[in-house]
Formats: sequence, structure tokens, C-alpha cells
Amino acid sequence: MIPVKLSLSGFLSYREPVTLDFTGIDLACISGSNGAGKSSLLDAITWALFGQARKRDESIIHTACQKAEVTLDFLYENTLYRVHRTNQRGKSTTVDFFIHDPQADKPSQKWKTLSERTLRDTDALIENTLRLDYDTFINASFFLQGKADQFATQRPADRKRILGSILGLDIWEKYREKAALERKEQESEVRAVDARLNEIMQELSEEKIRKQRLKELEDQLAVMSKNRIQQEKALQEVRKLEASLKERKNMLDTLGKQLDSAAVNRNRNEELLLDRQSELAEFEQKLAQAEIIEAAYQSWQKDRLALSELDQVAEKFQEVENRRRQPLMRIEAERARLLQEISNLEENLVKLEQQESGLKALQVQLETTEHEMQKFQAQIEQRMALEERMRELHQEQAEAKAENPRLNAEMKELKERIDKLQQTEGSQCPLCGQPLAEKERLALLVRLQIEGKERGDRYRANQALMNEFDERLNDLNQQMNDLNRIDEQLRAASRQHDQTKDRINQIKEMRKQWDEQYAPYLMDLKTRLKKESFLPQEHELLIKIDKESKSLGYDAAAHAKLRQVELEGRQFETAFNDLGKARAALVPLKREIENIKLQLDRQNEEVTQLRQAYDNAAAQLAADQALMPDLLAAEQSLMDARESENRLRYEVGGAQQKVAVLDVIRQRRKDLDQEREVLTRRIEQLKLLEKSFGKMGCHRC
Repeated sequence: MIPVKLSLSGFLSYREPVTLDFTGIDLACISGSNGAGKSSLLDAITWALFGQARKRDESIIHTACQKAEVTLDFLYENTLYRVHRTNQRGKSTTVDFFIHDPQADKPSQKWKTLSERTLRDTDALIENTLRLDYDTFINASFFLQGKADQFATQRPADRKRILGSILGLDIWEKYREKAALERKEQESEVRAVDARLNEIMQELSEEKIRKQRLKELEDQLAVMSKNRIQQEKALQEVRKLEASLKERKNMLDTLGKQLDSAAVNRNRNEELLLDRQSELAEFEQKLAQAEIIEAAYQSWQKDRLALSELDQVAEKFQEVENRRRQPLMRIEAERARLLQEISNLEENLVKLEQQESGLKALQVQLETTEHEMQKFQAQIEQRMALEERMRELHQEQAEAKAENPRLNAEMKELKERIDKLQQTEGSQCPLCGQPLAEKERLALLVRLQIEGKERGDRYRANQALMNEFDERLNDLNQQMNDLNRIDEQLRAASRQHDQTKDRINQIKEMRKQWDEQYAPYLMDLKTRLKKESFLPQEHELLIKIDKESKSLGYDAAAHAKLRQVELEGRQFETAFNDLGKARAALVPLKREIENIKLQLDRQNEEVTQLRQAYDNAAAQLAADQALMPDLLAAEQSLMDARESENRLRYEVGGAQQKVAVLDVIRQRRKDLDQEREVLTRRIEQLKLLEKSFGKMGCHRC
């Protein structure tokens, strides 16, 4: 592997993008001060190829960047490859692997991707391409800083593995594993062939038994076939007898139908004769009451005429009543409206009195709400004071953070000046170089010490403030949390106060409106209703119509009684009409009765003859059916014989198949013997290869 170009950005100490071109460099030395990024270049190569450097987490990303990117172009076996690896904060590492195609037409197509579906698969492809993993690389091609003896300190097994990887010896282990795998597969196939050969030998040993079984089944089949033919002939004879009896049964059914039809016709004529005789008796009874019916009919005609005249008077009376109904309905409607309006006003008065009974409770509630609002307002002022204290506390903390570094520097400067003054013994000031007497030096020393103590006290006070800031802030926040819902409670109390006050004013306004408007109006309504002083024109019209109705002299009770008498007399109209019909139908009815009697005599004789013929035929058919063989038993017997024959024929076919397959099995055994011989030779060859590729090599070499 020969590096060609390295590009990196945001990686370890390299914040800005940097590109190193290794083209034309055979030997290079990287020098610089500690922290300049020498090791970072080498770490970038191992991280790009294997995803590993001095660290594998997000600590490889520069503190001022959001992601680290490294791109490495390298030559391997005269082929140019590129690896691009990225690690973004809070996300997984990504890697892309490319191969250079110098014959591509477009520059964008010169790099063809080799990346696999996952990061792990792509890393494995890079290691397979280089034939190196990270451990081999840092022990053979690249020594980590301070670990030049890493290979010598490895365990013997790891040294062997790394050395084998360097020399390419691991390929022979792969060859050995592949030969061993194929040898096991061939041995498995040999075992399968042996199992099949054992099955074949087992079947060939049954040849004599199979042929003897076939001969026995064929003899049984011949006997069953002969028995089945005999049963088929017997069934045909039974079916012929069954057909003959069925034809005679059909003839008997026809004769029975003729008998039933003749009996039905005779019964119908008998019923008709009874009906006609009943009609004749009824007609003769009506003719006997002819004088009574005719007299009642004449009386009904007179009542009918009188009812017609009274109906005309009732029609005029009804017209007057119809004219009376309209003003009466308007008067009743107005009375109902006045009653309803009075009822509504009285209900409103009751509701108003009920609401006034709750005024005292509303007044108490109003005073309670005002007291709560005053309490909530005081708590809001307390919260505002807390908010102001929190702002002051934040300001004090900010001032302390800004002031303490300055105080610290001033205290250090004062301490240096005090130390110089304490160390000097001459008459010259060690700070400014001016002449200085001992008394003045001591006075200056005291003043500097006082200034240092003041700054120290200020510094410690600021430090205490910063240390206690969170605790004091949490205490203030807790007090604020307790007061956070005061606004909502104040708004709720204010809404309740306004609603209660509005309700009190509303009730008072309703009482005032009632006393001024509705109370006088209610009194007026009751007076009008009591004196009937509403709709005067309608009352006058009603009196006039009543006088007109009285002048007609109509008696509704007499009219109803006459109507009932006329209704009851209508039956005599029906009786009078039936009397006329009876006189006209008497002679034809007597003639029809004589004809029906003659038809009944002929029908009785026909029924007697048909019944005698039917009884004789039924007796002969029953005797022949008693001697008839059981058709169902014969059919079932033939069906059983056929099923037994078919079952035996199936067994014969199976026995023939078992005998015929023996020749195919013998040929199959020869083929398997040849296949086993080929597999055995292949297994011996694979064992030799497996041993040759192993640690000891081939003893023949």
C-alpha cells in the first residue's frame, strides 16, 4: 500500500482543511514541536483505512468543529483506491470506498464506488483488498508512538497470527478449511449413498416373496370376477320384475284417481242439492210473510219523507251555527291568550321573588370575593419584590464574576509590592525608586496591607455569593413557584366578583321594572277578563246570531230520534226486495232440484263399479309384491362384490409394480456403486490436500 494523497479537516489538531500530496516522495521526515500535529497525520491514515486511531470516539473531532473528515488516496498492486471516512457529532461514522477508472469518459465517472450496504461490510472489504487488518498494519507497516516493541511484546499466538498475515500464510489456512469443508460434504454424500444401497439390498431380498404374493392375488381376482358376473345377471332379473310391478302400480293409481274423481263429483252434487233445498225452504218462508213485509215497507217510506224535510231545516240551522262558531272561537282564543299572559306574568313574579330571596347570600359572597382579591393583590406585590430580588441577585453574581479576576490580579500585585517593601532596608523605594524614609516605608506598608485586606474581603464576599448563588436562587424560585398561580386565582376571583355584582344589580333592576311596568299591566288584564270587556264587536255579533238560531225552532233530539227510526226501517227495504226475488226464483229452483237428483243416481252407480275394480287390482298387486325378491339387497350385494374386486385389482396392480420395479432397482444399485467409488477417490484426494495445506505440510514434499 503506497499513500498518494491525504486530505483531512476537523481531525484532532487540524481544524481547517489540509491536503498532503505524497507523489514523488520516497522518504520523508515529519518534524515539529509538541502538539503541532505530526502524529495526527499518521492517525488520519489508520483512521481512514481501519476506523481506528489513538481514540475511536468523538474525541477525534476538533473542539471547534462539528465533524471530522479524512480522505486517503493510495496505490495497491498498480490500482488507485480512495477511502473517505466521516464522523459527525451525535451521528454514526460513515465510510465510502472507491476505485479509480482511468478509462472513464467524464471526470465525475472516474471514481467508481465499491462501498457495501453497511459500515462493517465496507471495512471488511477494505481489509480484504489490503490483505491487512489494523493489528497487522501497526505491527508491520506502522509503529505507534511509544510502541515500537509492540510486536515483540505480543503473545506467541498473536505473533504467529500477525506474522502469518504479513507473509500471506493465512491463505493456506483458507485453502485447508475449504478442502476440509468439501471433504466433509463428500463424506456426507457417501453416507447417503450407503444408506440408499442398504435400502436397495433390502428390497432385492424380497423378490421371491413379492412374486408369490402376486400369484395368490391374481387367483383370488379370477374367482371374484366370476362371482361378480353371476350377481349382475341376478340383479337384471330382479329389475325386470320390479319394472313390471311398477307398471301395474301405475295402472292401479290411475284407477284410484278415477274413483276419487267420481266420488268428489257425487259429493259435490249432494252438497248442491242440500243448498238448493235450503234456498227453497227459505223462499217459501218469505212468501208466507209477504203481507207483514209490504206493510212495514210502506211505513218506512213515510218516515223517510219526514226525515228529508227535517234534514233541510237542520241544514239551515247548521249554517247559522257555522256563522256563530267564528266569533265564538275568536272570543275563546282571546280569553285563552289573556289567561296565558296572566299566568306568564305571575310565574315571572314568583321567579323574581325567589331571586330576591338570594340577595343576602350574594352580598356575602361579594364581600368574601373582595377580601380574596385584596389578599391576592398583596401576594402579587410580594412576587414582584421577589422578581426584583432575583434580578438583583443575578446582577450581583455577574458583577462578582467580572470583579473577582480583577481583584485577584490586584491582590497579587499588592502582595508583590508588600513583599518588596518588607524585604528592602534602604532609603530608596523599591517600587518607584524615590527616596523613602523608614517611617514612610512602614506607613506605606500598612496602607498597602489595608488595601489588600479590603480587596481580599471583597473577593471572599464575591466568592461566597457565587457559591451560595444556586441555593439562594433555588429558594427564591421555590417562593416564586408558590406564587405563580396568583394571577390566575386573582382573575378567577375578579370574574366571580363582577358576576356576583352584576347579578345583584340585575335582580334590583328587575324588581324596579316589575313595580313600574308589569304589576299595573297584570292588574289591568285581570279586570278585563273578569268584566268580559275584550272584543266587544264579537260579543254583539254572537248575540245576533243566537236570536236567528232560536227563530228556526230546530229540535236536534227529535231529528236524531227520527234518523234512528229511519235507519232501523231500512231492513224492510231489503226484505221487500228479497220477497220479489223469491217469487221470481221459486219455479226454476224446483226444476234444478229434480235434475240434481237424477245426476246423483247415475254417479252412485259409477262409484260402486269403480270401487269393485280397484279393490280387485289392489289385492292382486299386493300378492305379487309379497313374492318379489329384495332389490336393495341385490344391489348392495353387487356393490360389495364390485368393491371387493376393485380393491383386489388395486392390490394386484401394486404387487405387479413391486415386481416390475426390481429391475430398475438393480440398475440403480450399479449406478450407486459407481458413484460411491468416485466419491471415495475424491475424499482421499481432499484428505491429501487438507494435510498438505496444514501446519505440518505434506510428508511427501
